[in-house]
Amino acid sequence: MTSDDPVNVLFLVADDLNCSLGFLGDTIVQTPHLDALAQKAVVFEQAHCQYPLCGPSRASFMTGMYPAQSGITQNRVMLRSVLPDVVTLAQGFRRHGHRSVRVGKIFHYDNPGDIGTSGHDDNPSWDETYNPRGRDKEEEHLIQSLVPGKFGGTLSWLASEGRDEEYTDGKVATQVVHELERFAESGEPFFLAAGFFRPHTPFVAPRAYFDLYDSNAMVVPASDPNELIQLPLPAQKSIRAKKVQRNLPSGRAKEIKQAYCASISFVDAQIGRVLTALRSTGLAENTVVVFLSDHGYHLGEHGHWQKQTLFEEATRVPLFILDPRHETANVRVPQPVELVDLYPTLNELAGIPTPEYVAGRSLVPRMREEVVESGDIIAIAGVEKVAIGDTISDNENPIALKRIKVDDPTVSMLFYVNNSPFAGKEGKFLTTRHILERLKKEMMLNVSLSVSETKRPEVFEVKGRGELQMAILIETMRREGYEFMVSKPQVIKKEENGKILEPMEKVYLDIPEDKVGVVTEKLSSRKGRMTNLQNNGTGRINLEFSIPSRGLIGFRSQFMTDTQGAGIMNKLFDGFAPWFGKIPQRNNGALVADRNGKVTTYASLA
Repeated sequence: MTSDDPVNVLFLVADDLNCSLGFLGDTIVQTPHLDALAQKAVVFEQAHCQYPLCGPSRASFMTGMYPAQSGITQNRVMLRSVLPDVVTLAQGFRRHGHRSVRVGKIFHYDNPGDIGTSGHDDNPSWDETYNPRGRDKEEEHLIQSLVPGKFGGTLSWLASEGRDEEYTDGKVATQVVHELERFAESGEPFFLAAGFFRPHTPFVAPRAYFDLYDSNAMVVPASDPNELIQLPLPAQKSIRAKKVQRNLPSGRAKEIKQAYCASISFVDAQIGRVLTALRSTGLAENTVVVFLSDHGYHLGEHGHWQKQTLFEEATRVPLFILDPRHETANVRVPQPVELVDLYPTLNELAGIPTPEYVAGRSLVPRMREEVVESGDIIAIAGVEKVAIGDTISDNENPIALKRIKVDDPTVSMLFYVNNSPFAGKEGKFLTTRHILERLKKEMMLNVSLSVSETKRPEVFEVKGRGELQMAILIETMRREGYEFMVSKPQVIKKEENGKILEPMEKVYLDIPEDKVGVVTEKLSSRKGRMTNLQNNGTGRINLEFSIPSRGLIGFRSQFMTDTQGAGIMNKLFDGFAPWFGKIPQRNNGALVADRNGKVTTYASLA
């Protein structure tokens, strides 16, 4: 193969496949063929879809456009009814001399309802299309389902009989093998897309793949009701939308997970047949191989099954790209990438220009490990005393960037060795040495934190950027086994020209329209001043306040209560201003008991 020869593309897409693959760290699912492909390919370890639903996700990676650009945010949308002039990924290859062939599901299909049809396919994308239909479609009456007669959006499964080649995905693989043999004979450049229908529900596969797994050995995460109530209301509704999937009995949940794993192994075997044919036809040396899934899939995590959440389980997908013209074995890309990046990536690999409207960015530089960009995370060894804002530059052109200034701390707290009556009852790390070492370790990772010793050897002053940062540090240390006491947060003041100044915050709020009154009242009582209000007519209001940092101490929990969990709050340091005087913090008192004993109800309320 010479550099002038056109490159072929074999585009392999699974349906509803999460990252349950051996090469991505799963110790249960058996995927030997995909694992072998991953060892030769570039593996994007943090690839995410643009929308955790089949139709929008597939429209996105086939057009290179975000759902917000295309307007496609649901299933059952014909692409040309929304984007009549768009040039899809496959269509671009077709226009530049490649034979564009689709086998199975690439654009949205109702699965399994549209099996054997073209579904919501895009005709201008292809020269040829094939719509296999197998025994899994003919045996729907045998499928077990949580809702009898419902399969596509309902957890359903069947350990069936027969040979792989009798099933829809088996027929997909057979047709793809035939196409590869035809292209090997003709020498015609191609874009060959193979869309597999599993592991989408119903989880149907030959019984041999079910026998690979012991259902009793399946581990299904326990649902924590306390986690649910911490989520925004829209997320709660999404997770709990399908009542039939809530609180599944343990045995049934394990049986369903076994069926999902069996479907993955079945698809893996069909992909193995395709890759074997690619090698045997001699096409492997000039064919870029891409493997991906349209989105992830929940298997009981967060109490949820299937998709349509913004948790990692639903958005993260496997993504492998093998370019035989370059050494890609064991190349791992840990930075987050998006499926919308596939369009410009494959175009660059094939030397095809990318339309200006495409939102994705080519992944070729990451595949070649040629460059790092702003926002990338890299490791550099052997340089001591590196600080935030330092510039690492070329020796021949040592020009420093403008130094980044980290905002000064605004809140301080005292961390004490626990000498209360309850000392030593919970933690493992109790001493001055333990606490100081842990705080110094935190400073190495958290650049906005500072720790200093006080006149008392068992007390340390910790300064940070607000009470939330301090609360996270305290809770993290508690979970790690540290036992200590802390003081009430205090803002850090400074004096200029004889005047005492205190830190200010700019607070940005996004709240339901009917909560404006109560939130405004609470912030005003804490010396907050509204600087902007914007009503976009969506039922939610955007507010901006300028407020002393100490006015926000204790406010976040009150804010979440007042907005019933539907409010969003962000804040930024906004300089210093003259001292605002007394700010009310709490209306109720507090009682602290230092020993066990009996007390009358009246005394505890007084």
